Amino acid sequence: METQNQNPKDPDDLPSGIDYSINPNTKIEIDYNRYDQAVQKLKPRVYLDGTTFFCLSGPDRETGIFGRGDTLEGAIQDWRSALEERFKRINGEHV
Repeated sequence: METQNQNPKDPDDLPSGIDYSINPNTKIEIDYNRYDQAVQKLKPRVYLDGTTFFCLSGPDRETGIFGRGDTLEGAIQDWRSALEERFKRINGEHV
């Protein structure tokens, strides 16, 4: 069974038939103090569209740090994983 918080890093690898565009009107406020330092400092924007949470730092999901999940915690965790992978790529580590 596929979980929603799997985060294909290449936007072309996203499952077809699902629209992952983010509606800016679905932005929600969260308590960043509940999370680790990276989340507290970078404060990704969080959206709830239907039953899916999205986290985004940057201009869009293709160039920014993007996470999604069925729960807020799942989306934050997915975003955190994407952030770590971005740092590894920047530092020349294989991911």
